[in-house]
Amino acid sequence: MANSEFISKSGYIAKLQISEKILGGWISRNWVNGYHYVVIGHTTLIHVERADDWIAAHGRLKSAQEFAKRIYVIEQSYRTSTPTHGYEPPDGI
Repeated sequence: MANSEFISKSGYIAKLQISEKILGGWISRNWVNGYHYVVIGHTTLIHVERADDWIAAHGRLKSAQEFAKRIYVIEQSYRTSTPTHGYEPPDGI
């Protein structure tokens, strides 16, 4: 079987042994479409490494503002395809 960066939504739920409702909450409230997951037709595929990184980082966040800053940097990096290491978003983000 070929290795892939992606796994089906149901496969990721089984891997983590979580409910569909929990994963759905993460997707709708926290994850970025095209970065943490993609939707093709009626199929949701999870980018395993990025989703796992989000889970690992999520428990250590100090505040909602820190989370917003991390998401801002991720989105900017994704949109521009240029590294954003060390870049801090403007205040208020």
